[in-house]
Amino acid sequence: SNHGLSVVGWYHSHPTFQPNPSVTDIENQASYQQLFQGDNEKDDDGGDDDDASTSTAASPFVGLIIGTYDGQNPTSESVMRWFHVISKKAEGKDVNYPMQLKTTHRHFRVLDDELRPAMTSQGAIIRQGLESK
Repeated sequence: SNHGLSVVGWYHSHPTFQPNPSVTDIENQASYQQLFQGDNEKDDDGGDDDDASTSTAASPFVGLIIGTYDGQNPTSESVMRWFHVISKKAEGKDVNYPMQLKTTHRHFRVLDDELRPAMTSQGAIIRQGLESK
């Protein structure tokens, strides 16, 4: 955040099959959305929103699965599947459902040599938080 950037998602690949979210992918995405809920929510004055922890707004945290190779693909181009999850009650239990996202790809800035190490150190902090759950 010191560089005006926020973590907004995660990605991984399904190297030999279609990039449809697995049960593990769906549960991981739900955990990430919970972990990052409120991180990007700010008051109009730019300060942290005290009510962010109780917000029911959708988290801006997304998942991306890349299918790098699959014989069913019509071309050799990788298939990218962006998604988030929503939780609904089913038979008295909360069940997470993947929801595909339609995306527009844009490129805004190049990461400089100073920014890369900062992003890496933040990744370590995120991993530690997830592992402690």
